[in-house]
Amino acid sequence: MEKEEKVAAEAAAAEARRRLVIGVGFWVQGFRLFPWLGVNFFLKDGMGVAASSLQILQASANLPMVAKPLLGLLSDAVPIRGHRRLPYVAIGGTPSPPFAFTNLLLHFLPRSQTHLFRYQFSFFS
Repeated sequence: MEKEEKVAAEAAAAEARRRLVIGVGFWVQGFRLFPWLGVNFFLKDGMGVAASSLQILQASANLPMVAKPLLGLLSDAVPIRGHRRLPYVAIGGTPSPPFAFTNLLLHFLPRSQTHLFRYQFSFFS
C-alpha cells in the first residue's frame, strides 16, 4: 500500500512539474502560441495537412515581423523623391484595393466557378 501511495505521489509531482514547465513556456513566449494551437490542430487533424506544410505556413506568417526592422532601415536609408517613409507606406498599401475588389467580384459569381479560386486566395484578404 505504501508503494502505491509513493507511485501516486511521484506521478502527481511529475504532473505538477509538467504543468509548471508548460505554463512558464507559454508565459515566456508571450502567449503568442495560443492562436496557432487551435489552427495547428484543425489543419493537422481536421484537414490532414502534413507537419512540414504547417511549419512552412507558420514561418511564412512570421516573415513580416522578421522583415519589419529591415524595411525600417531601408526606408530610413533610401529616400524616394526626398521622402523617407511615406512612399514605402503607399507602396505597401497599393495591393489592398485590388484584393478587396477581387473578393467583391467573387461574391457575385456563381459558386461553381469561384470555389477553387476563393479557397486558393482566401488567405490574402
